Amino acid sequence: MPISDRYAGRELCKEYCGDIEGSADDLFIDALIIGASRFVDNYTHICWAPSAIFSDEQIQNLAGKHSDIFYTRYAPIISVSSLSDDTYTYVEDTDFVVFLEDGKIQLKNVIESDSSYRQFSETPGQLKISYVAGQGSARSQFYVKGQSAPEDIQAACAMIVGSWYHARDREGIISRAKTNESIAFGDSEIPRRAKAILDRRVRWTV
Repeated sequence: MPISDRYAGRELCKEYCGDIEGSADDLFIDALIIGASRFVDNYTHICWAPSAIFSDEQIQNLAGKHSDIFYTRYAPIISVSSLSDDTYTYVEDTDFVVFLEDGKIQLKNVIESDSSYRQFSETPGQLKISYVAGQGSARSQFYVKGQSAPEDIQAACAMIVGSWYHARDREGIISRAKTNESIAFGDSEIPRRAKAILDRRVRWTV
């Protein structure tokens, strides 16, 4: 998932990294910020960068699922280019409606020949969707002008950077980061306070 912004500034992150003098680790910290920002997007299933707009294609196996609702991988949705399964191409407004903020696709109450309502799983196979996601102006109310993300997201990102910075010795990572390089860690390296913040922001898709 592409992002266009770093969700926390270097100086804020240094506060969570502890006793750092000079700029020797700046490139390493910058790489951690990029990795943490991507982690936040993937964890919450929301693209928080206010200027990010990107295309995504998603294929969902319908086996065993019966629902008239489908959630996209990321939100907010800006537009849906196509939605189809193995036998049918759905038309927006005619067959389904899009809840942009929630990343939710819901079939309209179309009555089938057997008097049942249409569900995505009625046609076995795969549901395929192409859409554009990103913030744009969809969540502008959460941002102060010039911010790269809401304040709680910034704080969570900085906490994660601080945790990853101190975990580098355990993980065998040394300060050799290059500009725009990202470094990834697992969920186990996420501080409880940061996880608590992100859990309040998670967009559940089930």
